[in-house]
Amino acid sequence: MKKIAVLFPAFLGGGAEAACAWILESLKVDFDVTLVTLSDLSLAQLDEQYGTMLSGCGVKFKRVRIPFMHERIEKSFSMFSFRQFFLMRYYKKHLAGKFDLAISAFNEMNFGHKGVQYIYFPMFGQASDKVRSIVGYPDSTVRRIYKRLLRSWAEYSEAQMRENITLADSHWVADLIKDIYGVNARVVYPPTAPNFPDIPWGEREDGFVLVSRIVREKNIEAAIRIISEIRRMGFNVHLHIIGGVGDQKYRAELEQMAGDQDWIVWEKRLPKSEYASLLARHKWGIHTRKNEPFGIGIVEMILAGVIPFVPAEGGPAEVINGDKRLLWRAEKEAISKIEAVLKDRRLQEQIRKDLGRYRYKFDPEIFKKEILEIVHQAVNKAT
Repeated sequence: MKKIAVLFPAFLGGGAEAACAWILESLKVDFDVTLVTLSDLSLAQLDEQYGTMLSGCGVKFKRVRIPFMHERIEKSFSMFSFRQFFLMRYYKKHLAGKFDLAISAFNEMNFGHKGVQYIYFPMFGQASDKVRSIVGYPDSTVRRIYKRLLRSWAEYSEAQMRENITLADSHWVADLIKDIYGVNARVVYPPTAPNFPDIPWGEREDGFVLVSRIVREKNIEAAIRIISEIRRMGFNVHLHIIGGVGDQKYRAELEQMAGDQDWIVWEKRLPKSEYASLLARHKWGIHTRKNEPFGIGIVEMILAGVIPFVPAEGGPAEVINGDKRLLWRAEKEAISKIEAVLKDRRLQEQIRKDLGRYRYKFDPEIFKKEILEIVHQAVNKAT
């Protein structure tokens, strides 16, 4: 069997992590697969979180340790660039000759040979300077110098990176890749296992769910303002904010903004069964990060039967198939569209029926078939 290395720097929960788990699931039968990561976790944990069946199936696990990195930093959302370039350098120095193909399951990477890269959002090389303003990441001269030093240290070659087979998680991201690198990326939507209870619409809570890492670029304060205004209009709705905290200062600011409002419920990252139950018990969802690359939480809302309202800019618009009844560009428009849907039962039924037609795009079997086809082609070309 051909040997495949799947590289992923840090498992912190999200759409990119889900796609990586399902890449492993896709390849486990036809190839000798090794997950190479900096995270301390088990395949059983991936199975629990993403609905895969990796534990005990022969997939190998190689954890690479970063010397002197504190455990708290390893589990945080910081130092993404350093982790990516460290893993890239480690592969080229120690593993490149031991595998028939390498796959980066997290964004751009050059392996010293042609490989496959699944770009969740272009973040490295030229993209580091071009896209930070799009998603609201901080930037500075010091940061740009730091990134250049990392690229030099890891012997990063953008020319080699462009020779990889490139996949993207949305057409919006594929367009960015084309604009930045001149590379045509194949769109393969991340999947999710559709294990959600089927709760009748009339038995659900009249509330909203927001699924997001608690980090500043997610713009969660907009959701609080929007739902607060919806309540002032007479709708007795509440809001569950679900996700791990990536920025404690930002979380504190949000809590101060929310005050003692009992209609806002702060949820930590939940076990999969509790999470699925919570989504399926609610009618409405909201997402407030503009220029989101994809939005796996929105897919899960749809699979749970939730109606999500999302920004028009970015991948989430593709997730809901461009449904203009649910897309908004400004908070005022979001409030208007939410009001229109909340007061019209027939409109709700039609939207739910329409959203149900898009579920197939995120079927794990479709994802597995596409990944397997792509990797077989890549291995055949390499040999």
